[in-house]
This record gives sequence, C-alpha cells and structure tokens, in this order.
Amino acid sequence: ALAFGFLFHPKVEQIRLYDEVTRKLKGECEDLEQANLILKTKKDVKMGSLVNMDECDFIFISAGMPRQNSSVTDEELLQHNITTVGHIIAALGEAKDRCYVITNPADILGEKLGVKYLGKILDNYRDVYNKRSGKWILDQKGYTNWGIVAEAFKVIN
Repeated sequence: ALAFGFLFHPKVEQIRLYDEVTRKLKGECEDLEQANLILKTKKDVKMGSLVNMDECDFIFISAGMPRQNSSVTDEELLQHNITTVGHIIAALGEAKDRCYVITNPADILGEKLGVKYLGKILDNYRDVYNKRSGKWILDQKGYTNWGIVAEAFKVIN
C-alpha cells in the first residue's frame, strides 16, 4: 500500500523496492510498474538492493511478521522482527538516518535500533478525534495500511 500510495505523491520521483525473496520482489515491482503505466504517474519504479538504498531520500521498512490481529503482543512481534529489521538497518550504513520503521512494534523497534518510526502521528489522530484503534481495524480486516500511508506522506512533505 505504501509504494502504491507513493505513485500519487508529487514529490516522489523514484520508488525502489527491496525484498530478500527475489521472486516476490520481481512480482511486486512488476505489479507496481503496471499500475504506474495505467495511472500514467511516470514514476521510476525499480528493484533495489540494500547497497543502493543510500541513493534514497527516504527509506521505509515494513519487513518482518505483521500483526494480523490484536491478540499478538508487542513482545511476540519484537522477538520475531528485531533480527530482520536490525539486519536491514545495519546494512543501510549511513543511510539509516533517512530510515523509518513501519514494522510493528514500530516504536519499540525504532528506539532499540536507533532509527525513526511511523505510527505516532496516526495514534495521536486516533486519540484526538476519538477514532477506533489500529487493533480494532486489525480485528476487522487483518491488516492496516491507509493511515500509515498518510503518515508517510506527512514525512515526505
């Protein structure tokens, strides 16, 4: 959802996708490139590697195990995701300063790994406007995505 959303952002010119599973990466890139063609958004969509992420202005990490329902605890996610996300951040080198973690628990991962994370703005909006929590959304559809895309847009702006 995040990469698709970036097709619509006027400040985004290039989108680089990375996944350790090459087959999945190729499929994601082709799918996004086809959307790019249909929408005529003229973005430069390519497969990336951890080595060339230093060319990116913003790096958003959504790797690891997603929270698929509210019964999954932060501790369970942390134990599963810290190694995966930590490996990616370590490979980014100095580019980690432009990195934002989306993978849950984003706040804990971001703090432990010394990078920025998304979710604070979204949670604040939910509180201020008395909206249902992300866990409620998870229990309804199994994932969340549009709120975090909006928060990423605010970061880019």
